[in-house]
Amino acid sequence: MNRFSGEHVGEETISMILEASTISATTLRVTEINFREDPRWTEFISLHTDALIYHHPNWLSALEEEYGQKCVCLGCEDSKGRLRAVLPLLYTRGFPFKLGRNATGRRLSSLPRTPLAGPLALDADAMTEILRYTVELVCRL
Repeated sequence: MNRFSGEHVGEETISMILEASTISATTLRVTEINFREDPRWTEFISLHTDALIYHHPNWLSALEEEYGQKCVCLGCEDSKGRLRAVLPLLYTRGFPFKLGRNATGRRLSSLPRTPLAGPLALDADAMTEILRYTVELVCRL
């Protein structure tokens, strides 16, 4: 049963996710994905046992509206384009990490006003890749 829409999830979808977990990390790539238009986002969070309402597109849309910023949603995909990890981020300004001159600087958050909404991954390789990409993204700020 799809946790967000009430629809049943097909065995083919579950098989694809399980098959994806055996793919080597060398075939992974991280890209920015549009959580509104890419059906893989909702499908992935609907099937992931650690997903929370804070990963849902409606919550992400509410944060975008409140902050006036576009949500940066990262997806780690295998060579067949199947998602193996996701991470929603939002650009914010100000504290909590740099004090002094950079106290109001731009930063990425996952996610503001959200108690928990970190990365979701099917395996350690996908988690490593999406976190590595995120660190590189933050270093470019």
